[in-house]
Amino acid sequence: MLATEWQMTSEEILSWSTVGASVATALSSAVLTFLTWLLFKATKRMAEATSEPTITATLEPSRWSMIHMELCIQNGGTGPAYDVQISFDPPLSRTDDRGQSVPLPINSISVLRPGQVLQNFVGEGAGLIGNAYNVAIRYRAKPAGRMLLFSYRLSLEHYRDFIQLGSGDPSVKTAEELKRLREVMDRFRQGRTKVDVFTQKDRSAEHDALRRRLEGGE
Repeated sequence: MLATEWQMTSEEILSWSTVGASVATALSSAVLTFLTWLLFKATKRMAEATSEPTITATLEPSRWSMIHMELCIQNGGTGPAYDVQISFDPPLSRTDDRGQSVPLPINSISVLRPGQVLQNFVGEGAGLIGNAYNVAIRYRAKPAGRMLLFSYRLSLEHYRDFIQLGSGDPSVKTAEELKRLREVMDRFRQGRTKVDVFTQKDRSAEHDALRRRLEGGE
């Protein structure tokens, strides 16, 4: 009787051990699945963060003339931006040939690649230094993604009493020197070049003329 009871108890222990192992395996699988999902989400967010566009619109001195300003639109991020729309409040204006102020058109940009910079001439910086603008930029990080919006305040006060030493951008100076050199070469090619050639025939003719003068003198 005692042997039979011990045998039944052993079977129950073995059964409960099997159930416990199955439960532990299921819990481990569930925890592993959850951790894998968390890792996937974190990797996805990291990948999206490292391929995000960063769009800025600023007013900066021109490389060609420090007293003039240009609108510079730049993508400083690592991903392209689509349907880029930029607005300034108050609106930017440009002085035309008649001295009248006209709105500066800022067209929508279909694609702005990483590192790409678009520049648009605005005008003399003297009339812009004291201005401040509310800049709003809308874009899509994906062609069919939702439209994103961010805004900031742009002040040009830091350009007041701005002084630049030297001759400016070295690449601009090089371009100007090459332009002047090309103009000189064009004038040289278009002009007439006179070349005097003294050949053996000329020397023989000169010698004969000298001999005739000597013989005539005799």
